[in-house]
Amino acid sequence: MGRAKPVLFITFTLIAIGCSGRENPLPPEAALAAAAERIGKILADEQASAAGARPLQRTDTPGNDTGVSFWFHAHPVMSALMGPNEKAAAFNNTYGVTVDPQFIGEWPTAVQKLTVNIAVGEPPDIALVKRGWLARLASSGLITPLDAIISPSLVDDLRQPVRDSLTANGRLYGFPADGFCSVLFYRKDLIEDRVPNTWESLRQEASNLKQTAPRLDAPIGYYPYLEGLWSAGGAVVRDGRCMLQEPAALATLNFLLQLREEGLTRTSLLEDPAYAMRLFETGRTAMTVGSSSHLDQAEELAFPVGVAPVPGKDGPISSLADTALVVFQRHAYPKRHAIEALLGYLSAPQAHGVDIPGSVPVRKSVDENHSALPQLETAFEHAQAPTLIPPWSNIEFELYRQLGRAFRWERPAKP
Repeated sequence: MGRAKPVLFITFTLIAIGCSGRENPLPPEAALAAAAERIGKILADEQASAAGARPLQRTDTPGNDTGVSFWFHAHPVMSALMGPNEKAAAFNNTYGVTVDPQFIGEWPTAVQKLTVNIAVGEPPDIALVKRGWLARLASSGLITPLDAIISPSLVDDLRQPVRDSLTANGRLYGFPADGFCSVLFYRKDLIEDRVPNTWESLRQEASNLKQTAPRLDAPIGYYPYLEGLWSAGGAVVRDGRCMLQEPAALATLNFLLQLREEGLTRTSLLEDPAYAMRLFETGRTAMTVGSSSHLDQAEELAFPVGVAPVPGKDGPISSLADTALVVFQRHAYPKRHAIEALLGYLSAPQAHGVDIPGSVPVRKSVDENHSALPQLETAFEHAQAPTLIPPWSNIEFELYRQLGRAFRWERPAKP
């Protein structure tokens, strides 16, 4: 029973995230207050739960110390490196390791398979997981701190943004799976060299486009609240406390509402980045924010596309991708050399002749010889990630639930 507790919590969290209804609109102050209240309760419940939790003990059972099982869900880098091709065999021959890669479907399917195997005590050695799982797995004792089993040289080789994003309580619990980050996609034929890099320049360029390109559904598609909040000096959670009633939180939300009220974006676009990307790809918006993983498709569109860091309040900002590689502790120590070899291989696709558009090198030694677009490099250097805390998935759900209410709110007309 002791092993099942953290797994069940993860499962119920996922169920909760998938169940939301349409709620009454709220003005921005009330929406942020509602989010802060809910997030404060989540943090308090987590603290009370953690006080009685006991991490699982490592079991270094003997076995094949050169064999590594690796489970991954649909992902452009992992599929290219470990998919049904000669790459896995080439890795085995080069490193003297036998890797057993298993593709376990899209993430909703993959997370079910991982949950079942964790519950029966048979997780893989390495798995690709969403960031929302990472901190929960770490707090449960199911995964091992990587700085305890891999060489300091490999840890130090990680570029600072990804290293910071995967560290909790001073320990490195995840390894970067890719070098994707959020970027501003824009139509070069409409914007040319006037690429915005601040809130004001974004609003001004969108206002110009509203006049010069009236056939657009909206000049701007999706703009992320989270990156905007970071650029204004804010955070959702800091030092265990919800920060959504600080001035930066309201300033960011008011900026987004200003864009909508001026007809520069729409509520449906602010709520749905995938929908906004589809409209951009069909030429119906001039700019939108999305993952740099879309760069491959963007290069095939009927108009020229440029990318840039997300325009922040006073300068560039971006968000790192939400996937990471984790090592389950069950056989981590006896297999540490094989695990390090595989992590090193997976984190350097460019060094193995695998070109992934939109993914910059995540290791400094690879970066020296394999450069990315300068605009992507700038975005990556300004990228952050949410605080690595166990209840982040629930916190994120509550944040966007209440933001949606604010996006649907209409300011009363002046008498």
